Amino acid sequence: MSDEYPPCIGCGYCCMKSLCMLGSIKYGYKTPCPSLVLKDGRYWCGEVLSADDERRPVIERDLAINAGCCSSMNTQRQRQRMYQKMNGVNGFKPLNIVMSGVDLAFIRLVVDDQHPWPSNIPEPEIKGTQVTFFSVMALMDCVNRLSIRGYEGAASRVQDAFISRERDANCAPF
Repeated sequence: MSDEYPPCIGCGYCCMKSLCMLGSIKYGYKTPCPSLVLKDGRYWCGEVLSADDERRPVIERDLAINAGCCSSMNTQRQRQRMYQKMNGVNGFKPLNIVMSGVDLAFIRLVVDDQHPWPSNIPEPEIKGTQVTFFSVMALMDCVNRLSIRGYEGAASRVQDAFISRERDANCAPF
């Protein structure tokens, strides 16, 4: 890893924004990359996970996996760090957020997205104007999906509601 780039934290930004050569050859130019896998609280390349021990280091080197984050546009690093700090610390009580207008529409778009939710993450539930997140992973995945699609305002409001609740409960490990 280069000293000038912050270390990779597995936020998935690079694979959500554009495909590497391997992904482009295998899937065409679809984003986010269909090989992107959320596992153990971070994103991984499915091609690397499924590669044998001999091919894995070659793929990692060729794709610069874990070489560090060189994108100044990456807003997901902070969100991923927050998730990694909070995961499993105090358990997760479902978070209910009342959203309205455009924010609710954006959340509906990403929840109903064609890119399926990982099987280990319960999808957020939307009833009327209330959105319920059942895990930190679901909340962070929704925030990442909002951010990637340019809905930064909605992403920030969802994240802020979570941070407020955690601070009010005196359980935020910041």
